[in-house]
Amino acid sequence: MNPLVVASRPGHPLAAAVADGIVEPRHVAGAAVLMDLAFGRSAAGRSADEWLLVALALQSPEGEHSCLDLGDMARHAPEHASSAVAGTLSRGEAHWSGVARGLTGLVGTPDEAGTSLLILDGPRLYLARLFADECFVAGDLVARSGAGRELSVLMGGPGSGKTTLTAARLLDRLSTAPAGFSIALAAPTGKAALRMRSVLSQKVEQQARSATGVGAAGLERAMAVLAASESTTVHRLLGVSSSGSRSRYRFDHERRLPHDLVILDECSMLSLELLTSLLRAVRDDAGLWIVGDADQLASVGAGTVLSDIREAARRPGSPLAKVEELDQMHRFSDAQVRALVAAVRDAGGKSGSSLDRQVEAFFDVLGAASGALTWIEPDANRKKVEDVLGAAVGRAHAIAVAASGEAAEEELAAWLAQRDNDVQLLCVHRAGRLGVAGINQRIRSALGARAAEHWYPGRPVMVTRNDRRTNLFNGDTGTVVRRQDGSKVVVLSEPIGREPVPVARIEHHELAYAMTVHKSQGSEFGQVVAIMPTEPSGLCTREMLYTAISRTRDRLTVVASRDVLEHMLRTPISRATGLADRFGA
Repeated sequence: MNPLVVASRPGHPLAAAVADGIVEPRHVAGAAVLMDLAFGRSAAGRSADEWLLVALALQSPEGEHSCLDLGDMARHAPEHASSAVAGTLSRGEAHWSGVARGLTGLVGTPDEAGTSLLILDGPRLYLARLFADECFVAGDLVARSGAGRELSVLMGGPGSGKTTLTAARLLDRLSTAPAGFSIALAAPTGKAALRMRSVLSQKVEQQARSATGVGAAGLERAMAVLAASESTTVHRLLGVSSSGSRSRYRFDHERRLPHDLVILDECSMLSLELLTSLLRAVRDDAGLWIVGDADQLASVGAGTVLSDIREAARRPGSPLAKVEELDQMHRFSDAQVRALVAAVRDAGGKSGSSLDRQVEAFFDVLGAASGALTWIEPDANRKKVEDVLGAAVGRAHAIAVAASGEAAEEELAAWLAQRDNDVQLLCVHRAGRLGVAGINQRIRSALGARAAEHWYPGRPVMVTRNDRRTNLFNGDTGTVVRRQDGSKVVVLSEPIGREPVPVARIEHHELAYAMTVHKSQGSEFGQVVAIMPTEPSGLCTREMLYTAISRTRDRLTVVASRDVLEHMLRTPISRATGLADRFGA
């Protein structure tokens, strides 16, 4: 029978929780399976709190939590939940720990991780697989931090020097590498992986020119190893298993990756599950370099692994001795933009100042007049918002004209390489008047007849799915250009130098005058227009704001009300996780 129907019956223990939106019907069905396995016919007689606890444990990974925090169960009560159910969730850790311990046969202790479906570890309740993942990641990274092992964790914001330092170390490593030395460059997205290869190659060459002690032979050896390296997504690096084995991936703890050094970039986007799979596959004697910005948006998936690693490394006596944090911000050409990004970052507590003071510092910077930094409050300055969107229409028209000319391909390629006039609209939401869909459609409609056909010259395109046939990756962007023979291709934005792709070969794509902040991770733009929603939502977090404003290089326009911005500054991403505590510091 449909689980929604079952759960909606007046006598069902989860009827009220489903009605209030606390648990979803499919997790009711999952709870029923587990309760039946553990208790058989007596499952129906178990208490409503027991049913609710099991359903929420199953649901927690979809909220991107790696566990259920029994001391913060109230977070699962929506604003409209009835007072009775909300009151139940607010009963506190002692109550819910008692409920969990009463589920003997279903909930086990950490020592019973191999036999129990749910694990109670202190104030946290885990699905057994996520408990195992946390334990493995902590144990593996501590082991790799030991003497004779090559682990490096390098964190820092945009322009902090992460890539430059990585390139210098890579040049030193490769210039003396033995014959056959193999490296892999990987990131959560294909776009980020390709960009890493492009930037690293440039930086390595720059480092070699200025370095002393690295001769021509060493440089040649380093560049040859880098040119032969794999540059791919983490998923593709691991490979999808087709053998029917229990492993999802071709490479795992039994069949290790062949590479002598694995470099991971944009690791804030790595989920707990994906990092676990990767660590299982990297050889014990191989080097592992982890690079990322822990203040950026976290992964789409359970956990906040990079920020958890940072938290553990900051604790006195931490075994994670090979974690470095870089504080400088060299990307931003304007001091006020740099100060604004730093104010958002420091709102996380790094500076030692109170949150109230950091919020005040943010608005002090944002409110100051600047040619590079502009703040527009949409309700109070509707005309300025219209001016910003009008400028986007004008830019779209100019590109459409250029993309239709006789030398369109060469002109657009040169323009993309220069990037001097590169402006990107970034939105938190996809829907709504100030969301991606609404703004994209508005700009296209304003082009009139020039945008009548689907593949019109000047159309900005974002790839939405990886495609091995065309070597295009989710997040790749480009512009449609008409060639002299009348055919149309997409000239890709980055890395510069990739071959244009015929439009007929691009299957999964969307219009990209505006893109979501999530899609912008790992990218850099000359000017960013960061557009926030008119009312706070679940996506309005400090990390969302930080990621949006830190994508710029030269100029930044923030379109948002003070209330929404203050809400974001005071609302960090909050996920239940126990990884930081597992490092033993």
